[in-house]
This record gives sequence, structure tokens and C-alpha cells, in this order.
Amino acid sequence: MIAIMAVNKSLGQSLPILISKPSLMYRPILAVISALLFGTHTLLVPVYADEQHEQHEQHEQHEQHEQHEQHEQHSDSPLQVYSVNATDDHPSVKETEAMITEPSLAGQYAFATIAEIVNLLERDPATDWAKVDLERLRLHLIDMDRVTLGAVVQQVDMPGGARFLITSKNPDVKSSIDRMTRAHVATLHQSNEEPVVGTDSWRYSLERLPTGVAFTVTGDDTMAVRRIRAYVFIGVLVAGSHHPRHHLALARGEDPHTH
Repeated sequence: MIAIMAVNKSLGQSLPILISKPSLMYRPILAVISALLFGTHTLLVPVYADEQHEQHEQHEQHEQHEQHEQHEQHSDSPLQVYSVNATDDHPSVKETEAMITEPSLAGQYAFATIAEIVNLLERDPATDWAKVDLERLRLHLIDMDRVTLGAVVQQVDMPGGARFLITSKNPDVKSSIDRMTRAHVATLHQSNEEPVVGTDSWRYSLERLPTGVAFTVTGDDTMAVRRIRAYVFIGVLVAGSHHPRHHLALARGEDPHTH
């Protein structure tokens, strides 16, 4: 759209005429019409006479329209595609692979546990290598594995808590159950063992069975009873942070129940 201003020089009046896609061939006709309307002293003054300017504006409007449509299409799409610049802080796959120069996983949890203990012993100048007993730690880890994965556990809720029947027809698993539960109860009854928060009033007792043990845990309030029953046997067994310290004591050849 271009505006052409019809100006009457003698009267000092002007009237804008809006023309869609004007052409030079139409200007004589417009001049005649303007003279009839405004007099013979009327001039046609093009305000935006450059047709290229209009085309430029139309081109910009077209680009803005396309960009708006593309934005709406991306917004409605469930899958967003993002480009990552090479200057981003996140390392690439090749960079990550280059940083891995040697393996770090031991491949087996008992092997990794013993390796960690050996590393601690090596770094401790007070280690008495004449007393170190890594085989004792290995056998303890075998007991842990058997009880955790091989025992049959039956829970019987009772007033104040629960009674857990931990049994196995496998004599090796039964022996591991006996050793693990006795050691755990002895640890929990120690005055120098810091209890898990909220468990300091819990009471523990053991009763031997032909194929295992009956492990009874009771508390003083409703919340204690709920926690005991929610913990089940394995939760009571793993509660606390004493296990790593006991592993280190076993490896040093010490009595873990004095720590």
C-alpha cells in the first residue's frame, strides 16, 4: 500500500490517496481526477513512491510469519530437538572415554570389600601385620551372603514388636544364621555402640531352633512397633553403621565386639 498526496498549491490543501500497487502509467489518470476535484493547481506527491520499499516490507512480514508458524509447530510437537554447541561444559562421549584410563570396579562385592580393607591397612602405619587376618573377614562375608540370600524368614507379629523365625535346611546356612544373629545381638547390647536414632529402647532376644533361630525384637511405643515390623529381620540386621568398623576389626585380628 502506497500513499500519494494530492496537494493544491493555491489553496494550501492536501488529500491523501491510498493506492494498492500503484504504477507510473496510472499517474496521469490520477492527475486528471485530482484536478477535477481540487483544481488545476493540484500536484501528486508520492509519499512512498518507491515500490521496492513496499516489497521489502512485504518480504519482512512474510519471514516473520514463517518464523511464527515454525515456532508454533515446535511448541505443539511432543518431541523437542535441541542442538548442543561444541563450547558446552558437558564432555562428549569421546572425551569421557579418554578420561577412563583403567577399570575401577572390582567385579564382586566381597572382593571389593576386602580390597577396601587392604587399602586401609596399607595406609595405616600402625597396622600390625602379624595379627592381620583377612581370611576371618572372608569367612564373615560368606556368612553375610548366606544369611541375606539363603535364609528363610517368617515374621510373627506380637505385642510390642515381632518375632522373626530365621531358618534353613542347609546346615551351612544354619551355621551362618547362628553366628550372624549371635554376633549382631552382642553388638546391639554393647553400651559403646551408638544405636540408630529411635532404636535405643529396642530389646533383642534369641532362641535357638532345630533349623535356625527365633529373633525377637520389641519396643516401648507404637512408633517403635511399627518400625520393627517394617524393618523385618534384614532391616534390623543391617541397621546402624557398625558393619564397616567390624570388618576392619576382623581384618586386624581384633575382637569386633570391643569396638
